[in-house]
Amino acid sequence: MKRIITLMCLLAITNISIGQVTFTSTFQNWGGGVPTDWFGSSSTIPNASVLQQFTGSTYGTYLCGLSNSGSVGTGLATQSVTVVAGAKYKLEIDLESNMGDMAIGYYDVTNSTYGPISAYRSVVTSSSGMLVVDSLTFPATCVSAQFIVYAKNTAAFGIGNIGVSLDRVIISFMSGPIVPPPPPTGPVYDTLSIYEIQYTTAANGNSPYEDSLVQTSGIVTATHISGYWIQDSASAWNGIYVYDNLNTPALGDDVTVRAEVDEFFSLTELKNVDTLITNSIGNALPTQISINTTELSNEEKYEGVLCKVSAGHCVNAAAGNGEWDFTNTSDTGVVDDLIYAFVPTLNMKYDVTGVIQFTFGEYKIEPRDSADLVLINTTTINENNLEFSIYPNPSNNSITVEGINTAFAEVFSMDGKLVFSRNLVYTHTIDVSSLNDGVYLLKLTSLKKNGTIRFVKQ
Repeated sequence: MKRIITLMCLLAITNISIGQVTFTSTFQNWGGGVPTDWFGSSSTIPNASVLQQFTGSTYGTYLCGLSNSGSVGTGLATQSVTVVAGAKYKLEIDLESNMGDMAIGYYDVTNSTYGPISAYRSVVTSSSGMLVVDSLTFPATCVSAQFIVYAKNTAAFGIGNIGVSLDRVIISFMSGPIVPPPPPTGPVYDTLSIYEIQYTTAANGNSPYEDSLVQTSGIVTATHISGYWIQDSASAWNGIYVYDNLNTPALGDDVTVRAEVDEFFSLTELKNVDTLITNSIGNALPTQISINTTELSNEEKYEGVLCKVSAGHCVNAAAGNGEWDFTNTSDTGVVDDLIYAFVPTLNMKYDVTGVIQFTFGEYKIEPRDSADLVLINTTTINENNLEFSIYPNPSNNSITVEGINTAFAEVFSMDGKLVFSRNLVYTHTIDVSSLNDGVYLLKLTSLKKNGTIRFVKQ
């Protein structure tokens, strides 16, 4: 039978669950000129500096504006709230502001002491506002507290100036004191680091612990419908794939896994997961290791590790099965779509981040989302040092080439198909009015040199 143990506040004296909302306010109700559930005894901001604002709210009728143009913060506190001793709480604060700095803190009602104040952050927002997410942890003896929002360096109230304006505040339980798991029963699992499981000198790359039962721990760096990757440091040999279609840990979870070491077509993985223990959540991920396409294509030690390949030149935008090829050395690397599918632009350069996986006899990098694929912002790809520029870009009817005398011009669609070609001798203007709206590549060849530039047809 599978055993799933989550080490999050298993205290017998409380029934609080992860994510349970402890306090929420949209400043809907005001009494005596102050918002309901606020102005606890630890508030240091004057009543006159808290303004009920009648426009701009997304979540209720009013905004709660905090005005303090001074450089020393003053705080608006909630009324006293019952909390779990030693627990961690998350604060989500939706803001509207055109000037100001904000921080959070708390007052320990149980022990009559103020807690530490977080670092101040600028909260100048766009027209759509902004969400500030932070957390704080109470002392082991604190069972009642007031949550405090501090403000300073704000604009004075007036036309167009709203200071630091609170729209909605949600406070929820994150984690509590950890209770050790019960001692294991049944099969014995050897406690090993990921490095010990992965490191090998065998020519076939197989783990020395193949078919063994092991217990290991790491941070979840990527997830997939059939499993997840864990890593315990930003080093080679320190990442591994866990084949597990029952448990669904999240990115940043610190987990302990009891499972069997397996070689799945030469991919070292953990399978037959017996126990998943969530030690903590929301942890920072290990820093990605910088590698090149030669290392990506050949190095067993990066299997399962979060890596980054910088400035990889896309040489094949459709290599089949959702894959595409790129290179920043003499060796070609493969970008796969196991987690996230992406269609690159031929001849463009990308920074690609992802976990390294071995499938169908090849090492491949697996981006997790759009943030893992960054187009290098170059105007011209000077493959053979032919420099030129074009204008206007975007264009409705024609583009004009500058920086060359004569050249052979080719226009390609983004999937690499040649649209048309022509010689540039008597004129440097190219008619693009017949093209469908979209993005195209213009390649020029002159005096055995060539270069490529991207343009947009509107």
